[in-house]
Amino acid sequence: MSKELSYEIYKILNNNVILARDIKKDKELVLVGKGIGFGHKKSEIININKEEIEKYFINYDEKTKTE
Repeated sequence: MSKELSYEIYKILNNNVILARDIKKDKELVLVGKGIGFGHKKSEIININKEEIEKYFINYDEKTKTE
């Protein structure tokens, strides 16, 4: 059983990389996965299966950084 996650697209860097916001956690991420940006537009809400995401990078600043 796969888990779908909802994201709002901020910017499409190419077909395989997007800058997005995790709606549930309200965090900005860079998502990498085969074809996850293809056919989508900025500000679109998309649902992605967890298996489709190969890598993700979380953006943080000094205020949100935990030790």
